[in-house]
Amino acid sequence: MRRRVTRSSAASEAAPSPASPICVLDRDTRYLAASPSYAKLCGAALRAVAGKPMLDLCPPELVANVHRDFSALDAGKSIPEHKIAFRGRDFLVSVNPVYGNSGKEVAAISVALTDITNAENGIDAAERSGVADGDGSAKSPETEIPQDPQDGHRLSVQKSFARRGSPLGSRITLTALIQTLAVAEYLNFRHAANALGVSQSSVSERIKALEDTFGIPLFERHARGVKLTDAGRYFVEQVTIGVAQLDHAVKTIGMMARGDRGRLRIGVHALIPGSFLAEVVGQYHAQYPDIDVEITEGTAAELVSQMRADRLDVAFVAGTPEYPDYHSTRIWTEPLVVALPASHPLADRNGVTWADLAGEAFIVRHGGTGPQVHDHILLRLAGRWLSPSILRLAVERGSLLSMIAQGYGVTIAGDAHTLIRPAGVVFLPFLDEPEPVPFSAVWSPHNRSAVLRNLLDLANQMSRTARKP
Repeated sequence: MRRRVTRSSAASEAAPSPASPICVLDRDTRYLAASPSYAKLCGAALRAVAGKPMLDLCPPELVANVHRDFSALDAGKSIPEHKIAFRGRDFLVSVNPVYGNSGKEVAAISVALTDITNAENGIDAAERSGVADGDGSAKSPETEIPQDPQDGHRLSVQKSFARRGSPLGSRITLTALIQTLAVAEYLNFRHAANALGVSQSSVSERIKALEDTFGIPLFERHARGVKLTDAGRYFVEQVTIGVAQLDHAVKTIGMMARGDRGRLRIGVHALIPGSFLAEVVGQYHAQYPDIDVEITEGTAAELVSQMRADRLDVAFVAGTPEYPDYHSTRIWTEPLVVALPASHPLADRNGVTWADLAGEAFIVRHGGTGPQVHDHILLRLAGRWLSPSILRLAVERGSLLSMIAQGYGVTIAGDAHTLIRPAGVVFLPFLDEPEPVPFSAVWSPHNRSAVLRNLLDLANQMSRTARKP
């Protein structure tokens, strides 16, 4: 079904084509979007661009009729074009629906105005009366448009809301802002253009376009240069702040892309001063001082569990574990040593064998590499001792070594523990341990941050250097 809208041919030729929407009003008559050209048309500076203050720029007749228009659009009717007088000028008003996500409910009304002040001579008195009364039934040449308001003039309500925060954003380029700042600095179009390496005409045209958009001059032109207006001074101050923030954001995001800034969460079994891992972390901090490094100690199972919960980026664990959902690579190795009380009968030897330790009481920690130490002792003493004595304690590393010094038992550890040099404890190498203990890095394949990549690259590089004779 179609409805007919009549308009004289003279009016069609004299009046300009309908303007783009000057505002979008929702059901509570709150402003959603507005065209800066409308503010200029009404002779008002575009200062408040959000909320009900913008309604002050709208003809009262438009606002008063909003609820009536919603009722008509909800009923499937269309609002005929009609004329209103506002601020001494005549406008042809076009009202169209703005549909919500469902495409059925009218969420807002889009209003467009066409200035027909200078076209009045082309419309006879009878038709002007008909248009003013909103009567679209006058006899004249016919134009058919769809009756269904969803056909043709549909606007996306999401786009209307997107324009709410910055209705001018799509019309102002960063280049125009930079050129405005340059002119404000040099107070001369030619000097600003030379500094930017562009033509004077391009600078002049862009700033003139900005002023036309705002409807207010930013500069006072003189024969020997320019001077900022009050509006221009305010605009330049705010743009300077905004450009500085943008420049900071661009630099920061560039640093993050290179891995020079960000956060790195590292899980370790231990961080002993002077050990290979401590040297890696220290060197990393020296090379990337703007990275916030967080260290967490725990067992291999605890660290991997924290990675799965997205609380760690990488874990350094003993052994060469293989997880189906994680990457791992061997980074460094350490010889295995036994920690004995200084008073132990074996303490004066150059080394020990596993057979020498048969019958000893072993003590290990629950945390750190304790689980791996426990399993390694069972593996090496299998067949040598029917029931190895292994006591697992919930103590810190220092407490465990103190207990060894007091004769509570012995334990095994990586060679890095010899750097601690606790009083009353002797560390001896194994003479029959087939190979040193490997330590690996474990991380998620989905973690592709440059921050993590830089750490792994550094660790591998330091490992290769340490292996060279």
